Amino acid sequence: MSSQSIQENPTSSNTVVGYLKIPDIAGESNAVRFEDQIEIFGLSSLIEQGSAARVGKGRRRARAQVSPMYVVKRIDSATPYVMLASMQGRSFPDMVITLVESESSNQIAYFIVTLENVTIIKHQFDSSSNRQEIISLSYENITVKYVSNDGSEHEITFDVAAGV
Repeated sequence: MSSQSIQENPTSSNTVVGYLKIPDIAGESNAVRFEDQIEIFGLSSLIEQGSAARVGKGRRRARAQVSPMYVVKRIDSATPYVMLASMQGRSFPDMVITLVESESSNQIAYFIVTLENVTIIKHQFDSSSNRQEIISLSYENITVKYVSNDGSEHEITFDVAAGV
């Protein structure tokens, strides 16, 4: 990533914005359709094209720089297992992050991110700020799906390692 790019820390709030599903690590959610998933309060990612992507004659194609996915959650029953997975360098076949409309009582999913071949590369917690933790997820493949209010779906898949 260029020295000019700045990645902001994920913002957090007191409202659950979504859920993280990690195989073999149960969260504390009791929400319908998201039982035993990890409640998340913030999500952040950065995708950046290098300087070679500038427009004009003679430009060359550059591979995008894709940051890890940063997830903000509260310290909960999943925390020790997330920490252990990070310390062990454990790889997971997939993880699913689902953002929901918080205004809706039935929490309608509108943004679903599926990560494949995922490793928790960083775990950070701070008991002084709402008992939050930030986990950084590195992955090989990503599928992103947005569901519009009218129900139409918009989906992409990208292989980070291959750049396609």
